[in-house]
Amino acid sequence: MKKITLSAILLICSMAVFSATTLIVSSGFSFSPSSVNINEGDSVNFQLGNIHNAVEVSQATWDANGTSALAGGFSVAFGGGLVLPANLPVGTHYYVCTNHAG
Repeated sequence: MKKITLSAILLICSMAVFSATTLIVSSGFSFSPSSVNINEGDSVNFQLGNIHNAVEVSQATWDANGTSALAGGFSVAFGGGLVLPANLPVGTHYYVCTNHAG
Protein backbone atom coordinates (compact mmCIF):
# COMPACT_ATOMS: atom_id res chain seq x y z
CA MET A 1 0.00 0.00 0.00
CA LYS A 2 2.86 2.37 0.82
CA LYS A 3 4.39 1.76 -2.63
CA ILE A 4 1.10 2.63 -4.37
CA THR A 5 0.69 5.82 -2.31
CA LEU A 6 4.29 6.85 -2.96
CA SER A 7 3.89 6.15 -6.69
CA ALA A 8 0.73 8.28 -6.84
CA ILE A 9 2.45 11.16 -5.04
CA LEU A 10 5.45 11.00 -7.37
CA LEU A 11 3.19 10.95 -10.44
CA ILE A 12 1.28 14.04 -9.26
CA CYS A 13 4.50 15.90 -8.44
CA SER A 14 6.07 15.05 -11.80
CA MET A 15 3.02 16.38 -13.64
CA ALA A 16 3.31 19.67 -11.75
CA VAL A 17 7.03 19.93 -12.54
CA PHE A 18 6.58 19.40 -16.28
CA SER A 19 3.44 21.46 -16.85
CA ALA A 20 3.74 24.90 -18.42
CA THR A 21 1.70 28.03 -18.96
CA THR A 22 1.79 29.45 -22.48
CA LEU A 23 1.30 33.20 -22.84
CA ILE A 24 -0.73 34.35 -25.86
CA VAL A 25 -1.02 38.05 -26.63
CA SER A 26 -2.96 40.04 -29.18
CA SER A 27 -0.92 42.00 -31.67
CA GLY A 28 -3.06 44.17 -33.90
CA PHE A 29 -5.72 41.81 -35.20
CA SER A 30 -3.80 38.57 -34.70
CA PHE A 31 -2.56 36.38 -31.86
CA SER A 32 1.02 35.49 -31.04
CA PRO A 33 1.47 32.57 -31.16
CA SER A 34 -1.36 31.78 -33.58
CA SER A 35 -1.81 28.20 -32.31
CA VAL A 36 -0.55 26.27 -29.32
CA ASN A 37 0.54 22.68 -28.69
CA ILE A 38 -0.61 21.45 -25.29
CA ASN A 39 1.02 18.77 -23.17
CA GLU A 40 -0.61 17.08 -20.17
CA GLY A 41 -1.15 19.62 -17.38
CA ASP A 42 -0.44 22.76 -19.44
CA SER A 43 -2.51 25.93 -19.19
CA VAL A 44 -2.83 28.95 -21.47
CA ASN A 45 -2.93 32.59 -20.40
CA PHE A 46 -4.51 34.95 -22.95
CA GLN A 47 -3.53 38.62 -22.49
CA LEU A 48 -5.76 40.40 -24.98
CA GLY A 49 -6.96 43.91 -25.63
CA ASN A 50 -10.50 44.76 -24.56
CA ILE A 51 -11.72 44.39 -28.16
CA HIS A 52 -10.48 40.78 -28.47
CA ASN A 53 -11.78 37.44 -27.23
CA ALA A 54 -10.53 33.95 -28.04
CA VAL A 55 -12.67 31.03 -29.16
CA GLU A 56 -11.26 27.61 -29.96
CA VAL A 57 -11.96 26.46 -33.52
CA SER A 58 -11.06 23.42 -35.60
CA GLN A 59 -8.03 23.53 -37.88
CA ALA A 60 -10.35 23.57 -40.92
CA THR A 61 -12.22 26.59 -39.53
CA TRP A 62 -8.93 28.31 -38.70
CA ASP A 63 -7.55 27.64 -42.19
CA ALA A 64 -10.75 29.08 -43.71
CA ASN A 65 -10.60 32.22 -41.50
CA GLY A 66 -13.92 31.18 -39.94
CA THR A 67 -15.33 31.77 -36.47
CA SER A 68 -17.44 28.66 -35.79
CA ALA A 69 -16.60 27.54 -32.27
CA LEU A 70 -15.30 24.00 -31.77
CA ALA A 71 -17.83 21.90 -29.87
CA GLY A 72 -16.41 21.41 -26.38
CA GLY A 73 -13.58 23.88 -27.04
CA PHE A 74 -12.52 26.71 -24.77
CA SER A 75 -13.69 30.31 -24.87
CA VAL A 76 -11.98 33.35 -23.32
CA ALA A 77 -13.84 36.59 -22.66
CA PHE A 78 -12.91 39.96 -24.15
CA GLY A 79 -9.71 41.16 -22.47
CA GLY A 80 -8.30 37.68 -21.89
CA GLY A 81 -8.07 35.09 -19.16
CA LEU A 82 -6.62 31.77 -18.12
CA VAL A 83 -7.58 28.43 -19.68
CA LEU A 84 -6.92 25.66 -17.17
CA PRO A 85 -5.57 22.17 -17.93
CA ALA A 86 -9.00 20.58 -17.39
CA ASN A 87 -10.19 22.46 -20.52
CA LEU A 88 -7.13 21.66 -22.66
CA PRO A 89 -6.74 18.15 -23.99
CA VAL A 90 -3.27 17.22 -25.24
CA GLY A 91 -2.65 18.34 -28.84
CA THR A 92 -2.66 21.42 -31.05
CA HIS A 93 -5.32 24.05 -30.44
CA TYR A 94 -6.46 26.78 -32.85
CA TYR A 95 -8.32 29.92 -31.78
CA VAL A 96 -9.70 33.13 -33.25
CA CYS A 97 -11.16 36.42 -32.15
CA THR A 98 -14.78 36.22 -33.26
CA ASN A 99 -14.81 39.94 -34.15
CA HIS A 100 -11.62 39.91 -36.20
CA ALA A 101 -11.11 36.47 -37.80
CA GLY A 102 -10.44 36.65 -41.48
